[in-house]
Amino acid sequence: MRVGINRSPIMVLLLLFLTCGLYYFYWVYVISKEVEGFTGESDIPPIVDLLLFIFTGTLWGFVWDWRMGQKIARMQARVGLPQNDESVLYLVLDLLGAGPVAGLGIVVPLLQQSRLNQIYDSARTGVSYPRYP
Repeated sequence: MRVGINRSPIMVLLLLFLTCGLYYFYWVYVISKEVEGFTGESDIPPIVDLLLFIFTGTLWGFVWDWRMGQKIARMQARVGLPQNDESVLYLVLDLLGAGPVAGLGIVVPLLQQSRLNQIYDSARTGVSYPRYP
């Protein structure tokens, strides 16, 4: 289990704006690689995720966010945090961001990075929160 790097969600947001969205492709690749290293799950290689993002755009983004929500929930359980599958939330935010509420999809990477930071902190320190039924 390789623990990833904590990144400030605010810095992720700033880099997304400063690079006109190009940082998002880098972020997707790095996060895919970190999650693969943490979980040991290698269903789709990170480079394939990146290429699918580039060539299908928003369509693969929906799938990636859904899958990442499920992986984050499994990672939470693995380190003893309360398991919280936010796949549906990510998908709804993506759909609203692509349609009636332009820009709402930008919230998804911020939420994902925040959850990953909690997981990485818990994995490093061994401190977790009690599980609730």
